Amino acid sequence: FIWNIIQHQEIELLMKKLPQNMLLKHYSLDEVIAEAILCNIKIKEEVSADIVSAYLKAIFMNMLHVEVIGEEQFDDVLKLLIKGLAQQIVKEG
Repeated sequence: FIWNIIQHQEIELLMKKLPQNMLLKHYSLDEVIAEAILCNIKIKEEVSADIVSAYLKAIFMNMLHVEVIGEEQFDDVLKLLIKGLAQQIVKEG
């Protein structure tokens, strides 16, 4: 269901219909989720939860533009973005 909404670019329409306070509440929840994820990963000291949360949002926003990125390459690009994030935030060892 969610992927269908993303593929048909309906998420932007849905977001425009939501009240501003609901969107802000949703955005703050993203940071809570990012912090919960980071608690279970050995992350580099200089990495903050809000940066990781913003990066995850950026990855998600790319899902709205599959056709622009290229459908054939999209999965590989998405994997590369996620791998890049992991390499930047996870402490080695």
